[in-house]
Formats: sequence, structure tokens, C-alpha cells
Amino acid sequence: MKNKKVVILSLFLVLALLLGGVIGCAPKEEEPAVPGAPAAPVTEVQQWRLQHEWTAAESYYYEYFADVVSELTDGQIDILVFADAQLIPREDIPKALKLGTIDIAHSSPSQYKGSVPATTIDAIPFMWESFEQYHTLFRRFGLAEHYTSVLRETLGIQMVGHGTCDMCTTIWVEEFSCLADLAGRTTSSSGPTAEFYQQYNVAPVYIAVGDLYTSVALGILDGISYGGAQCAVDMGTFEVAKYYQLPYLPIGYSVCYFIAPQLWDSLPTATRAIIRSATDTAYLYMRTTFLRGEEEALRMLVNDFGGKVITLPDEDVQAIRDFGIQYLAGLTEKFPDAATARAVEIAYDFWRVFGKID
Repeated sequence: MKNKKVVILSLFLVLALLLGGVIGCAPKEEEPAVPGAPAAPVTEVQQWRLQHEWTAAESYYYEYFADVVSELTDGQIDILVFADAQLIPREDIPKALKLGTIDIAHSSPSQYKGSVPATTIDAIPFMWESFEQYHTLFRRFGLAEHYTSVLRETLGIQMVGHGTCDMCTTIWVEEFSCLADLAGRTTSSSGPTAEFYQQYNVAPVYIAVGDLYTSVALGILDGISYGGAQCAVDMGTFEVAKYYQLPYLPIGYSVCYFIAPQLWDSLPTATRAIIRSATDTAYLYMRTTFLRGEEEALRMLVNDFGGKVITLPDEDVQAIRDFGIQYLAGLTEKFPDAATARAVEIAYDFWRVFGKID
């Protein structure tokens, strides 16, 4: 237990050093995360059910989060981890949180873009092109605060903590050299990325995460648009798809934890601080694990599976970037609500700072 505490507190320190400059400029939250916060005054053990939207092979990321929470609450909060659809279908997560069927969930804000169009922002290709840019957008420019408010008001779910996880790309069954070569293929992409691929006659097909491997093996899919190389190793993807597309779309996928609102509202301030801090620590662990594993996983792809890493030509990369700019420009016309307008305003302000637009 002492060794685990040292690891957890060390990660808090690293997190503070990595994000200090960005967080220092962030809008103040009502109850900011407090790294190393003291255990909350919980009087009895609470058992929470957490369902994430990844495969069971990736549950260890969430078990780490559960361990951090348990450590910081002296075992008073015990979180049971369930993979995608083990308790409920992923589309039922908001309802299940409100009903108390589950207590906490891990998802992406853009998962709910159908009900909350404002969250489409973080699904636009090349919205951010570095980790620094991601944290600047969400913390300094306030996209996280905006999402938290809109999702609570619209879906009745409480967003707690956010971060980036794996790189995202598409891994194809057959070789290619440019986007034009992909015509006639199918992939598991969705949202704006799917719309972009459709311009090159690539058809999006919705497949549950747990069925991606089988769908490629059976020829239902020609490519998996899901995670990066480390994720592919966890899922066994390289056994059925061997052509790895770069650059990443995006370099880090936007994810967050959601908690049942009635549960969140009932928690003492100290416990809320612990949960926020635990999400930051878990995301640091998740992100460093993916980064550390990416190079070795790509080596395995080439040497052990006979695969290839294929970087799109510059004109294709620019086409993706231009699509993202055009997509954002049309978002408020497509969804003329105040929340979407504010999200687009935040995105434009952010892009101007990084010189993406004038």
C-alpha cells in the first residue's frame, strides 16, 4: 500500500508540472481538483458501478482509476469496472446514470453529439494537433466548463474530469498510398471523420467495439477507425488489419468521466475534489501508457505481423485540415442553438491563438 501511495502522489506531482502553465490560465471551477487531497469524511463503504465504452481487454485503465479512488478514500469508495455494454448499451448511459443503474461512466463528449450538437467540436479532425493545444482549448478557453454545463442541462449527467487517451487512426486490411485508393472500402468511423471519408467513397459502418475484430475478420469492415497501435495490440487488431494510417485523427482522443448527478450532488466537497484529482491522475497514467507503448506496438506491426505504416501525402493532410475548418464554419447553420454557437465561438478563439485561422 505504501508503494502504491508513492506512485499515486508522484503522478500528481508530474501532472502538476505538465499542466501547471495551462491550468494557471484556466477559468476557475467551483470545486477545483486538489492533488493529494485528504480523504473525504465518508462513514461507510460505497460501491460504485463504472461502465466504460472500450473492450474488456482495456479495462485495466479503469481499474487503475478505481485503485486511485480507493487509495485516496482509504477504501471507502469501491468501484467495480465493466466494459462496453456489459451492464447496459452505451446509448443508454445517460438514462442509466439518472436512474442509478450505474454510478459512473467513461465516454467521450462527442458520443452525445446527436443530442448535444455542441459536443461535435471535439470530433472535428485536427481540432487540436498537440496535447498542449488540447489542454489549452478545454481548460484555458473553457470548452470543458461549457460541456459540463450543457450536458448537465440537456442530458442530466455530470461531467467530471476530462483528458486525452489514445491516438486515433484507421488500420486497413489492404495496402494504399493515398486517400483516393480507399474508394469502395468500409470502416468503423463516425461523425465528422466519417463524413470526410465519404468524400472519398469510403462507407462508414457502425459496429460495436467488442465486434470490431470479428467484423474485419469476416470481411464486413475493410478498416478499423478506433485507436492507435497500443490499442491494436490490446485488441489483436494487427492479426486482421496491417496497414496503419498516419497522421493521427486526432493525436489524442477526447474523453471524460460522467457521474450520476444525484450521487455527485450528495458528495462532500472533499470527496468531489478526490474524484476530480483521481480522473487527472488516471488520464496521466492512460496517456503515458499509450505513448510508451506506441513505438513498440508499431515495431511489432512491422516485424511480427508484416504490416506497414503509411503516411498520407501532404495534399491529403491539407484536405483533412481544410475539411475541419469548413465543417466548423457550417456547424451553427446546421445546429442554430445557443450552446453550439458558444462552442463554435470558443473553437474559433482557440484556432486564432494558434494561427490556424486569421
